[in-house]
Amino acid sequence: MKRVFICSGRSLFSEGLKNLLADQPDLTVVGWQSDAGEALRSIQVLQPDTLLLVHDGSSSEPLTSASYYVRAGVKAKIVELSLKTNCVYVYQGEERTIKEVSDLVQALE
Repeated sequence: MKRVFICSGRSLFSEGLKNLLADQPDLTVVGWQSDAGEALRSIQVLQPDTLLLVHDGSSSEPLTSASYYVRAGVKAKIVELSLKTNCVYVYQGEERTIKEVSDLVQALE
C-alpha cells in the first residue's frame, strides 16, 4: 500500500482529496499539512512513499516547492498538482552533486 502525504494551503480541497483517495485500495493518506516546516517534520516521522504538493500557481512558497523537500532530504516520490493548469508533475526525490560532465550525463540518463 502506497502511503501519501498531502501538502496544501487549501484545507477544503485537501479534505476532498483525502476523501477521494480513501476510496483507492492501494493508497492511504497518512497526513496533511498547510505549513512547510510542519509538513517537513511530519514527513520525516511518517516516511510516506509519495508526497502530493497541491498549489494554485499564485506563489512559490516552500510548502508546494518540490526542490524544498528534495534539498531537505525527502526520498519520497513527489507529485505536484497544479490547480491552475490541472496538470501533475512527477519528481523522484534525489539530489546529486555534479563534479564533472559525466555526473551530469548520468543524471540525465
